[in-house]
Amino acid sequence: MWSYFAKGGPVMWPLLVLSILAVVVIVWRWLALREATRNAASLMAALKERLLARDPMGAVAACAAHPGAVASIVRAGLLRLGRPKDEIELGLQDASAHELMALERGLQSR
Repeated sequence: MWSYFAKGGPVMWPLLVLSILAVVVIVWRWLALREATRNAASLMAALKERLLARDPMGAVAACAAHPGAVASIVRAGLLRLGRPKDEIELGLQDASAHELMALERGLQSR
């Protein structure tokens, strides 16, 4: 394998560096996306328990106890319970946009 690298000449070094950089970026984004969905199943179980008990503030506390994008968005909606539908939707959109910005950090947009 080293012989192929040596036969490639000086152009192989930038290719090697860029290949390593690509792997680092892929792993970095994978970890960021994995972190965003971490604890989603336990969050949903806690939310279901709290909401079936008709305890919306307990559900908000459950969202606070489970960091991540899903919990932040659900929390934004729960904090607006009892308000007009448009206000709830606006809060969800704002929270979603904020979380999307965090997830897209470091990525180029077109």
